[in-house]
Amino acid sequence: MSDGEQDVSGSNASGFGRLVPQTTGRPVRSEIPSASCVPKATLAPIGGKINCVTQAQEMLQDMGISFDLPVDEIIQNIPPKRLAEFTDCCDSTGVYRELVDYCQAKGQDVVCVTSGSEAHALRNAQFNKLAFRLFGVANVHAITNRSEADTDAMAGIIADKNTRLVYLDGGGQEGLAENFVGTKAHAAMMRRYITGEAYDKESETWVPDPTFTVGGSSAGAAGMPGKGTMIVDWNNECSAPVMGDGLGMLEHVIIETHLHREGKIPRLPRLQLAVEKCPNCMGIGLDEETGVLIRDGVATVIGNQQVWTMTPEQVQERKDRITQGETIEHVYPSYVKGQTFELGEYARLTVPPGQRSALAAVAR
Repeated sequence: MSDGEQDVSGSNASGFGRLVPQTTGRPVRSEIPSASCVPKATLAPIGGKINCVTQAQEMLQDMGISFDLPVDEIIQNIPPKRLAEFTDCCDSTGVYRELVDYCQAKGQDVVCVTSGSEAHALRNAQFNKLAFRLFGVANVHAITNRSEADTDAMAGIIADKNTRLVYLDGGGQEGLAENFVGTKAHAAMMRRYITGEAYDKESETWVPDPTFTVGGSSAGAAGMPGKGTMIVDWNNECSAPVMGDGLGMLEHVIIETHLHREGKIPRLPRLQLAVEKCPNCMGIGLDEETGVLIRDGVATVIGNQQVWTMTPEQVQERKDRITQGETIEHVYPSYVKGQTFELGEYARLTVPPGQRSALAAVAR
């Protein structure tokens, strides 16, 4: 097998078996869908981390290593006998390494998009570079959304076939959407996500790519929905959440993260109210360190906790049963690692004419 070709016809390192039929890598005439379609790449929302950034900083401090050093220098200074321990600290449950294995990113490139305040974005960018390098990724590029020019400059890297994963980090989904949507980098990500293709610089054309994945954790996952279907805020437990415009990767799915977190108000009721407010959407609720790999309209659970789903019909059923005097917590199904569920028509995405033009212009 020559460099750049990936054998995905058998089992991969994560044990997911066959991903998609093997491609030849021959150039194809890229077509942007003109109507509703199911995106061809994988989407991987994850419910959030458990204090791993702070824990990693504290462990480095204990070893006398500055968190602000260049990433490769940090790794070189970690005592060999503590390297495995530190790697586990960066990914306590293994869900992020599972993601890297799934999209075959070892030895390849990853682009991380951070959000939140400048200090938060820079801290998380440093952590992501460190963690993904420890997980075997060759090059980790960071977008901190501080400059539109810097963000646009990443478009070519995102489009390139060597980039296997775009990872949307936590911080704030509203700021992530405001700063990232409309940039050339966002258009490059969307083109690869919708078409399942990557740009080959040698042939100067788009080729099939079965590995590309867009992952997101916490706000990065919550920000994946589309126009008016991203949860922005929740003023109180009785009112419907404030909804906004997300990244446009899921038109009919609302994502809720950190669903059950110790010491915090459970977010399942918020997701339920959001689905009630957006009756054309289903809801997916993710516990921390747990996510789903959505491909071809089918979601496979990864991580060590649970994923919950709800449809408008299930939300209405619960309301009706309570009205009839029943005492119930909820009627929603939950899933654990390895289990799957289908999104059906909720997986479909409409590509507006204006967006088609922007996607078609990528890497020209």
